[in-house]
Amino acid sequence: MQTRKIAYAVMGALMITSVLAGCGKKENTTTAGNEGNSQVSQTQESSSKSEEKSTSQSNDFLENKADIFTGFTVQIPKGYSKAGSAGKILFNASDKTDLYISNILDTKKMEPLSDVTKEKLSEHISQNLWVDDGIAKHITGYKKDVPVTLTSVADTEVNGIKMKKFEGKLTLAKSSSDTDTTWDCYIYGYVFETRVNTMVFYGLEQEQSQPADKIALIKKNMDAMVQTIQINK
Repeated sequence: MQTRKIAYAVMGALMITSVLAGCGKKENTTTAGNEGNSQVSQTQESSSKSEEKSTSQSNDFLENKADIFTGFTVQIPKGYSKAGSAGKILFNASDKTDLYISNILDTKKMEPLSDVTKEKLSEHISQNLWVDDGIAKHITGYKKDVPVTLTSVADTEVNGIKMKKFEGKLTLAKSSSDTDTTWDCYIYGYVFETRVNTMVFYGLEQEQSQPADKIALIKKNMDAMVQTIQINK
């Protein structure tokens, strides 16, 4: 009889130990889950800060003050100057191979963005590259009807402003009289409406060798500037 009581007591003790062990495991699982959530939260926070830092750094090379253009304002790259009257050109005095040009698409009427085609853009750039003396001083080559080929024109939107982004090439020559020595130049830019005109704003790389780093600079500068465009009221 006594032996049976002892056996029951041992079994009871084992059951209590098992329950306590099970509770302990449940608590550990919950803790591990919290640690996992904490790590995910920290990773997301770190990623968010990294993105903010990247965005901030991407604008470090732009002037803090916005420049006034026809119908809009924009921050331009540091070290660049603005010239021109009917059109605007941005250039770096120490290296004038990359230029940024802003022109009115059609001075006679407001051209809706929806009507802007690859053909219209090509024709505009071809005929208006040297829209005034301020721009002509910075470009070597044809003076009229520059051959232009656009490879893409796509709808886009930047900070709530509907635009068309385009990319392609135009052909320059050593001079207007020497049309035998020619080379294709990279162009990349945007078209957008202001309250009074439709503007064409693009970058041009003039160097004959068309180095990859200068092509990348054109895109970097254009994309950064477009992010700062404000339409004048």
